[in-house]
Amino acid sequence: MAAESLTARWSGWWLAKRPGERRALGALAVAIAVALAWALLWLPLARDLAALRAESARTATALAAGRATAADLAALARTAAPAPLDDAAARSVIERALGQQQLTAALASFEWRDGRARLTLTAAPMPALAAALDAIERDARLFVVEATLTALAAPGQVRAELTLAR
Repeated sequence: MAAESLTARWSGWWLAKRPGERRALGALAVAIAVALAWALLWLPLARDLAALRAESARTATALAAGRATAADLAALARTAAPAPLDDAAARSVIERALGQQQLTAALASFEWRDGRARLTLTAAPMPALAAALDAIERDARLFVVEATLTALAAPGQVRAELTLAR
């Protein structure tokens, strides 16, 4: 009932206006509708479009980096891993790596059995030990599978009991 009365009052008010006033009010209503559409639709869309363009550029950069990484990984997968060294060659790589890091004097025992190397080093400088283990891993493909490191009184010195295997 209230809606009918409102519609009736609106119709009466509209019909009471002269045709020139109706055209002016219609033009005003169209101008208000256009301004609202511009403010409520166009401005947010334009702002979001600029943000999406910036995000698209960042995403494209990340995608290119990901594709480059995937290509690098595929190239690495295609390269064949070198054949594992025989026991004598692996033993010589270990001795050479320890010699290059001047750890042969610290070598108390070196035993090779069942494809495993067991080393005991007394008073080995930790940086030199780490460099030697890195060289052994790289050149002989032997990895530390068991280690006991004991800090010594001298700074940076350790007693190392290591087991290396493939």
